[in-house]
Amino acid sequence: MRKLFVLMFLLTVAAAANAGGGGDLRKGNKAYDKEKYGEAFEYYNKAVENGEPEKGFYNSGAALYRLQDYDGALQAYDALKDSSEFKQDAYYNAANAYYNRGDSEAAVKSLRSALLLNREDKEALHNLQFILQEQQNQKNQQDKNNNQGDNKQQQDKQDNSDNQDKSGNKEQEKQNQSGENDSERKLSPSEADNILQMSKEHVNQEKRNISAAGASEVEKDW
Repeated sequence: MRKLFVLMFLLTVAAAANAGGGGDLRKGNKAYDKEKYGEAFEYYNKAVENGEPEKGFYNSGAALYRLQDYDGALQAYDALKDSSEFKQDAYYNAANAYYNRGDSEAAVKSLRSALLLNREDKEALHNLQFILQEQQNQKNQQDKNNNQGDNKQQQDKQDNSDNQDKSGNKEQEKQNQSGENDSERKLSPSEADNILQMSKEHVNQEKRNISAAGASEVEKDW
């Protein structure tokens, strides 16, 4: 968390004037330096109860952030929304908590609030630009994925149409091949005999017809 060391310096000065809350803050800072964030939070919480609400809430937010209790940190920073001393820093740190919680939109709003209070805050501006660029990259990737999905659906439709055409062509080829196979199929012996017999009968009938016709033509009147 940024500006924590500056705040610690201020708290050290305040501790001399206020043995109650200041003493809790000092103990909390020592625990924080040793990365005992849970213990530090307990001291900061006591500082709030013993007359140091703003500094206690601010440092409580820092300790809870280190514990990855981002909701708790946000509650601590929310208590500083009317603070004249820590409001701008609280918005900045709240943005970090929002971002780590996965809420980029809330982080952007919090950073903008911090910049409205201090337009010279380069760290807040840098973080805001970083998140906005990240959001734009995500949007571009999503649009790319959507376009790829649309193209795939279109290609699938085209493939299905081609497959149907090929299926129809194959069926027609199958039918044509079937007809060719029927015409090229060899006759069985029984079928050949039947056709031969029919042919002979036809020839004999023609002979009978010709004979009758010839007799009629050569018939004379008596």
